[in-house]
Amino acid sequence: MSSACWSNLGCLKAHFLGNRLEAFLSSTPAGEFLQCIGIVEVELTASKERISLKPGVESDVYAYIGRVPGPLLEASEGDSVIIHFKNDLPEKTTVHWHGLHLPFMMDGSPFHPVEPGETFTYTFRIHEGTAGTYWYHPHHRTACQVGMGLYGGIIIRDPDDPLPDTLTEHLLILSDNRFDENGEDRICGVRLPAETRGRYERT
Repeated sequence: MSSACWSNLGCLKAHFLGNRLEAFLSSTPAGEFLQCIGIVEVELTASKERISLKPGVESDVYAYIGRVPGPLLEASEGDSVIIHFKNDLPEKTTVHWHGLHLPFMMDGSPFHPVEPGETFTYTFRIHEGTAGTYWYHPHHRTACQVGMGLYGGIIIRDPDDPLPDTLTEHLLILSDNRFDENGEDRICGVRLPAETRGRYERT
């Protein structure tokens, strides 16, 4: 990122003051410029894939951009987030941003499913005091779709984080995915006990 981009406003201010905004825009990659002004824009696709989760065995999974878990999403307090979501699954789904306080329409609840083949753009702002570690996942047939691989991590950073940038970070995501010896799913493919069926199948 440009050395002048020390904050969301500092970047533009520095280039406006020097009458170098046009040169800056023409020489700065779009992604870097959006990051500089506090916009995080991401394309996210959910699709059915066949990948290896353990050596020598392939499994049919649901994945975000072909990965299980999905990509790590990072933003800072004050950022505006734009996520262009596409549902390439054979069933409807949502993306719920677990733990973030968001407008009802952007929360990825079961009330706003995205149908197969359709797209939806989630837009929201990260509020002050939100810094922390979160995760995203569906809220349609939740246990089944999460069990098939639809989940990923979110890190929200404090712009004034006292920890140095040189500090090494590792995000650990633990998942209770259940597959048999042939790599086949053991959550969606098994009829749940009656006492738990309503909890999982209707979510």
